Amino acid sequence: MRAIMLVLAGLIVSFGMAGEVMAKGADASAALVRCADVTVSATLTGCATPGDPLSHGRVSVTRSGGIRVVLDGAGPSQDYDVVLRSFNASVEMALGVVTTDSAGDGEMLRASIFDLDQTGLVSIALKRGGAIHYVSGFTALDGGELTSHLVPCAQVNLPATIAGCGGDTLRTGSVRIDERDVLVTLTTGSGKKHPDNATTYEVVLHGLDSTTEHPIGTLTTNDHGVAPALRLTDFFAADVVGAGHVLLRRQGTTEIQFITAFQSTRRLALEPARFHVGMVRCAAANLPTLTNCGTDLFSKGFAIIDEKGDVQTHLFGAVPKVEYEVVFVPFDGGTETAVGTLRTNPAGNGQLHARDVFDPGTLGVGQIVIKRDGLDQFVTGFRVVR
Repeated sequence: MRAIMLVLAGLIVSFGMAGEVMAKGADASAALVRCADVTVSATLTGCATPGDPLSHGRVSVTRSGGIRVVLDGAGPSQDYDVVLRSFNASVEMALGVVTTDSAGDGEMLRASIFDLDQTGLVSIALKRGGAIHYVSGFTALDGGELTSHLVPCAQVNLPATIAGCGGDTLRTGSVRIDERDVLVTLTTGSGKKHPDNATTYEVVLHGLDSTTEHPIGTLTTNDHGVAPALRLTDFFAADVVGAGHVLLRRQGTTEIQFITAFQSTRRLALEPARFHVGMVRCAAANLPTLTNCGTDLFSKGFAIIDEKGDVQTHLFGAVPKVEYEVVFVPFDGGTETAVGTLRTNPAGNGQLHARDVFDPGTLGVGQIVIKRDGLDQFVTGFRVVR
């Protein structure tokens, strides 16, 4: 149904909060349409042909970090991979799987999948067998609407950032394509009167082919950053099936300022990822065989990297009364991180507890290596004994 007047009334109320900068967080909801049916802004490649049927579909992403995908009358008894796609569709992020019943109906609900400030475009695809069957979009039919907040282009970070973003400040903004009608609202700036706030923005539908654009209109903000709503009736043809990103640029420029997207305000509980692993002699490793190994013997050892960024290493029965160099080697073989020096006692035992080796937010993948005389003596690994 056409709910534009109600939406517009709510947005007019929000314009009264002129002194407030936009709070983070944005919802988005879109119809799911058959990939092969999309004609606006452009037909798409990579679609399944002829493609599975679809009576109705919808995807909703909430600012609380959840996502819901519903299919009615899709392919019966099928599994569809749900992916979030980047601006140019070169990067995809797996979100889950929708499994349909014998009638082609299915639902995927994940209450908390996105973390705080994770921001993605309204670009969801459902794939089967590697081919795209459905994409988020809109149609001229009742229930085929697209509703989304606008988000600053530079804040998009899932599954990849967007090149060529501008730096304009956004307070509020939204896009609604309802049946054939379009409503776009925009308030920019800090809420204070300034001549620089007076700007004209071009509004376009940027196709999923990453090239074709369909002009929608313009919005002009005053020196308070407030623009009269852009409201277009029967803008799209009656048989339209569309998909893409609605974006705003300053008139005559190429930088993207604002774009339809969702943004999570939920902070997810951190999953434990403590590094605690045994050690083996470098020269004894056989999966794979290593090079640049020394000949030191030892009884056993282990290493720990904890959630505080501390590193602990323990050796037993190694060479007595010597100093070993402890380093972290990243998975890709890049630059080593020095951890510290471990000195063994007369029994060849020693330990090192190096504090705050890694900064908060570090997500590391690699191994601890213990060296002496420039050679790798012991490395983190495992031993199969039966």
